[in-house]
Amino acid sequence: MPSSMLPSASSEPALESKRALRRWLVDENVAPQVARFLRDRGDDVLDLKEAGWFGKTDEEILTLAREEGRCVVTYDVDFVSIRRLRDAHPGIVFVRTRDLRPSRVVTVLEWFLDHYGNRDLRNNVAVIEDARVRFRRAAAGS
Repeated sequence: MPSSMLPSASSEPALESKRALRRWLVDENVAPQVARFLRDRGDDVLDLKEAGWFGKTDEEILTLAREEGRCVVTYDVDFVSIRRLRDAHPGIVFVRTRDLRPSRVVTVLEWFLDHYGNRDLRNNVAVIEDARVRFRRAAAGS
């Protein structure tokens, strides 16, 4: 989405609906402000940095996400490799914008959650780009 397509957090009212609380696993490459934003929404957040879990492989992170039923938030393009996502998983939100400053990522995630927050992310990768949001469904069990 061009920056003009993604509104700032204050320029657009939140959509009226009951939102489901989510369980998130925030990858170590994601800024602490993003984890704080998700917590402030009332969501259950496990930040790998806060837990001191540095250097975990993508497979270890995905295993933990599966065990705990947590959607992963990451900037890591290697993480969303489809070969790793053959088994069922709770969902991945891959932020792939040019501007990864924490304030911008929070704004983009807030927009995403306001518009897609009730969407079932199981076995899906939500790719948030500058010009669009795409959902890729992983073929579980393939």
